[in-house]
Order: sequence, then C-alpha cells, then structure tokens
Amino acid sequence: MANKKRGEIKVNLGGRDRLLKLTLNDFAELQDRYDGKPLVDILATLDRMDVKVLRAILFLALRHDDKDLTEEQVGGFEFNLTDVAQKLGECIALSLGGGKPVGKKMGN
Repeated sequence: MANKKRGEIKVNLGGRDRLLKLTLNDFAELQDRYDGKPLVDILATLDRMDVKVLRAILFLALRHDDKDLTEEQVGGFEFNLTDVAQKLGECIALSLGGGKPVGKKMGN
C-alpha cells in the first residue's frame, strides 16, 4: 500500500500494482545523467513529453519497489501515458515539497 507521507504513489504498470517513490539520490542521479543540468530544466522537458526523460524518471521511481527491474523493462511496459505522467508528477511533487507547490521559499 502506498504511503503518501513517505512520497509513495501507487500505479499499475507491467500488469501489476507498483509503488513510485523518488529520493534526493534519485534526483542527483537524474542530474548526472543529463550532464548536471538543473533539475527544474530536466523536469520541464516532461511538459513536452520527452520520453527519454520520462522513462528515466519512471525507472528511478520504480526501482525502490522492484530491485531487479531494468530501465529497458520499464520502457516495455504497456500503460496509458497520460495517467502515468500524472502519477509521476504527483510523486515528484510529494518528493520535492511534501505535496506543497514546488518553488515556494522555505520558511514562508
């Protein structure tokens, strides 16, 4: 069962329910994959449906639930792109801001 307080979101992929979860280490790895590009710039490519970035983030989010999963397997899952993008967006928001709007100054 997904625990939103821990940043977990339930999604059905590859014929079963899975958990999406992202950590600071996942975001750092994502930046490393894209030559240190700022995270906000990488995430902005999701609005343009950059499928390479979508697959990379989806893999990073799913690997906590299934340690044997590969990025190629994630790319082969059948799913509704709009639904998965929405769930992934929710996971990103929870991970970065605890469900609060991202970009708001800390302490306000």
